Amino acid sequence: MKKVIVIFIVSLLFISSIYAEKIRIVTPYLGTINNDMSRSIEGYPNELELDDSSLFKGLYFQYISTDKYQWNAFVYNSEDLNYSSLWGTHFIFDYYLGVKENSKYVIGAGMEFLKMDTETSEIVPFSNFGLSQNIYAPFLRGGKYFYLGDNNIKYSFMPWLGLESDIIRGYIDFTIPGMPFPVSDDVDDDTFYALAGLSFKATFYHFIDLKLKYHYKVDLQESDTYDVASGMLNIYFNRSWGISYRGKYIKSAEMENIYHIGGIVYAF
Repeated sequence: MKKVIVIFIVSLLFISSIYAEKIRIVTPYLGTINNDMSRSIEGYPNELELDDSSLFKGLYFQYISTDKYQWNAFVYNSEDLNYSSLWGTHFIFDYYLGVKENSKYVIGAGMEFLKMDTETSEIVPFSNFGLSQNIYAPFLRGGKYFYLGDNNIKYSFMPWLGLESDIIRGYIDFTIPGMPFPVSDDVDDDTFYALAGLSFKATFYHFIDLKLKYHYKVDLQESDTYDVASGMLNIYFNRSWGISYRGKYIKSAEMENIYHIGGIVYAF
């Protein structure tokens, strides 16, 4: 009987934390990332092609004010990935409007920042190859959540549309044997995208969360298209602790990134 009472109390505490007015989630992550890069370089007749995997570290934080707004931030790092040091972060803020039992509108804004620095003499046929890029990607989006299911299994999905601007700044320099002087040039590029996406979430018996996201990017100048897809699975052991898996695929004009990471979830 005591065991039943303890399980019942723990279940109530867990459920109350899930549906609390304010929820905070912190998750450190560790895993691997693969970077496949193909880049045209002025002054070099062939494509520069690199493919490498490395350790990937991240820290995720989310703050949810039920039926009002949510924001989340993810900071990540990888070293020695295609001879590069990689630092990045994303920040997203969503504000809710027209909240009903089975739906609500979302207006969101965010920023993705990526810093990638390469310094090496190991890329054939280059010597003293250097590439530094800072990528800023602010975006706006709007959509609507739809809710389905019952008290034990709940589903939601959100179709959305948005706009994104990718701003790339940096430099590239290298030397090729036989050339009389080094090549050096600035990296300066601005690209605007239209976005269309769909987010899906399922919660099973209050302790398993599954999220799947996909969005489609259309270059408004060149009409090129790119895919971004991600998934997350959280399994909670009690009202505060659980384990988490995240995976993401990102396609851009010059590279593909895929990462798989796992971590410990702390909710409070």
